Amino acid sequence: MSRTPSQLAVLTVAFACALALAACGSNAPVLQYVTVSPVSGTAQAIAGTCGGDTVNFTASAYYSDGSIKDGTSLVTWSSSNTQVATISAGGVATAVGQGKAAITATASGTPGATSDLTVTAANATSLSITPGSTAIPLGNPTAPGTQQYNFSAILGSGATEDLTTTATWASSNDAVATIGANTGLATAVSSGTTHISATIYCVTVPPTTSPNVLTVKPAKAGISLQITPATSTASVGTTVQYTAAILNSDSSTSPLPVGTVLAWTSSSSSATINGTTGLAQAVSAGTPTITATATAPASINGLTGTSGVLTVLPAAARFAYIANITGNGGSGSITSYTVNPTSTSAPLTLLANTPAESPQQVLLHPSGDLLYYIDSNGALHFDFINSVSGALTETSQAFQASNAPPGSTYVGAIDPTGRYIYVVTKETSVISGLQITHTQPSGGTNDGTLTPIPGMTAYTDATLKGPTWIMTDNTGEFAYVVNSLGNTVSQYAIQSNGSLKPLATPTTPTGSSPRFGTTDTNGHLFVANRGSSGGTGPNGPSVSVYIISPPSASNPGELTAIGTAPTPINGATETINVAVNPNGFLYVLDFGNGTTAGQVFAYGLSASSGVIGTVIGTAAPTGIAPTGIAVDPTGVLLAVDNSNDGDVSTYNIGTNGGVTPTSPATTPSDTNTKFITFYTAASGQ
Repeated sequence: MSRTPSQLAVLTVAFACALALAACGSNAPVLQYVTVSPVSGTAQAIAGTCGGDTVNFTASAYYSDGSIKDGTSLVTWSSSNTQVATISAGGVATAVGQGKAAITATASGTPGATSDLTVTAANATSLSITPGSTAIPLGNPTAPGTQQYNFSAILGSGATEDLTTTATWASSNDAVATIGANTGLATAVSSGTTHISATIYCVTVPPTTSPNVLTVKPAKAGISLQITPATSTASVGTTVQYTAAILNSDSSTSPLPVGTVLAWTSSSSSATINGTTGLAQAVSAGTPTITATATAPASINGLTGTSGVLTVLPAAARFAYIANITGNGGSGSITSYTVNPTSTSAPLTLLANTPAESPQQVLLHPSGDLLYYIDSNGALHFDFINSVSGALTETSQAFQASNAPPGSTYVGAIDPTGRYIYVVTKETSVISGLQITHTQPSGGTNDGTLTPIPGMTAYTDATLKGPTWIMTDNTGEFAYVVNSLGNTVSQYAIQSNGSLKPLATPTTPTGSSPRFGTTDTNGHLFVANRGSSGGTGPNGPSVSVYIISPPSASNPGELTAIGTAPTPINGATETINVAVNPNGFLYVLDFGNGTTAGQVFAYGLSASSGVIGTVIGTAAPTGIAPTGIAVDPTGVLLAVDNSNDGDVSTYNIGTNGGVTPTSPATTPSDTNTKFITFYTAASGQ
């Protein structure tokens, strides 16, 4: 410890005296110096108009024999400025006013020790209450609404002193809310407003010119929005419908009033959400939250609420479904399977053959709740799906999508948001569009019901010529129809009400006799062309590939062909369908001649450009008359349904994209099987 020159002088004298006493035979220790705590500059206090903080100072006495004793009561205490702080004989300093005072402890024969005390004036600048103006629910007599307040001071050094239990609290209207005088805990009594303040050393905060308002809301007054579902799990590519209700001050909920306008947002790009409808789409793995804010009517304007976490999982095939036109002894059925994509022996396990009315195709709603199917008379039916077990629950509802002659061919598509379903009829060249009513959890009175989209009842135009397929892009903004007789793809924009509007360039050419197609997540569209009778090269079995112009482009949605001609599929008889592997491969399904086995060809594929690469290995055999082809979302399992055999061929996909038949190579379905599709919604979604 360093000492001042005066302290060193005193020590020298004291040491000499000690030597003299020793020579005379005396061993009594001699006081050498004193120190003060807290050390200079660290002591802080506040003072108001009628008093202030107290700070305890202590003194330590150091003796010639090396001992240290408590000298607090031995020294004489003094303050250099009693207008700033006073100090008692016991070392207790009391803050009086703003400034700095030197607190000194002296003892006979020592120069004394000093410590500076800084005093901050208690005022609106240095004192604060949290929270600011706020609202609490009235609650009920056994559980009234409460609010904990805190009171603090900002000292001269910038440090904060907690005065919550030192201050005296007050409510300006105890009939609305009381507050513990020394606790700061406010308790609701009745609806209304009151001003909360805290006083210390005759200084009251906040000042009456800017009061801190506590509003007690009456029972069932809306205080926020409650978002449903609170927490949820969804797989990439699926949807979650969010809804909101008013959360009242008594913890009950009320429906939103007529005319409510909500603004919906997502906390991250893992899920996008329609800003007005609350329909969220799972885009990539992540854990976003969903927020809704009411903007109208005025009675709830500003109320907001946020969901718990939406856990977005990578997509994975869990179940599979197939339409069997003449299954169940002739009346039709839907076959369902559990899926184990990595299995080399049993990737599909039969769940059930559920009776259905001659289904030509199954369509899965992106929510994971609903399965629609189109029957041979142009009607749409739907079943509820148990997302845990995959089981189907039949409903008795049917909606006539198209009125066409008996024996007509129908295929359909649901847009990625699950708002609309479209059905094309090949023989009459028409498109029927319906809007889907869907809520979550599913099973409500109107859940799954369909209503015609205005202008989309038997819609047709000059471009539609024997349509065999309809699909949408991954944004859900455009629809495309493959025309088998016109050798074209008709191009449409999906309007806000679900109706279709032809693009400025209404069609684009395909190869010869196109059948089915698909789109990918990279903005490409693929069409399988059966080819003309005896045709070769681009006029034979081939695949047409297009780039979809993005919504931000000058020609949004329009298709631009990649290459000057379709890509020939050498060795194929009639290419009928295509599937894209997310790992960068393309699979082309060869129908064959309908009496012998078909084939599956594997090709490399540029994910960015859509250019088809070279063939991988040799074609793998299918059953007879294959129609549908699907790749699981992880890219390790390929499935093909065989119409004439009533079964499904399955293949393991290697890292190079090649396919190897599983063992056994097929799994039974029912009869006249069409269009296998994988179910990817999360369990319990």
